Amino acid sequence: MIEVKVKRQPKLEIIVSGHAYSGDPGHDLVCAAVSAIVFGSLNAFDQVVNNATSDTIRDGYVHSVFNINHESLNIMFEMMLMQLKSVEAAHPNHIKINNKEV
Repeated sequence: MIEVKVKRQPKLEIIVSGHAYSGDPGHDLVCAAVSAIVFGSLNAFDQVVNNATSDTIRDGYVHSVFNINHESLNIMFEMMLMQLKSVEAAHPNHIKINNKEV
């Protein structure tokens, strides 16, 4: 299962870890969707504000911490989270989001 953890204090951050195992490796549509959403968002964040995030990336793991509080980045982050929630709603056995509001 893919686990998504969102922390908002002291800095905004997201951790995405695991594998969905909803299909054969290389044909897993849930993993592909999550990867496209996360990596597309990270690239977009950096286009809006250079070095917007500090990222740790390895197989099955992304940890991204926002270096700056910026209105456009916050909106884009919420959009990314909405997209991930859509995947979770469609595939609740393969992705779980833990969104801490504090």
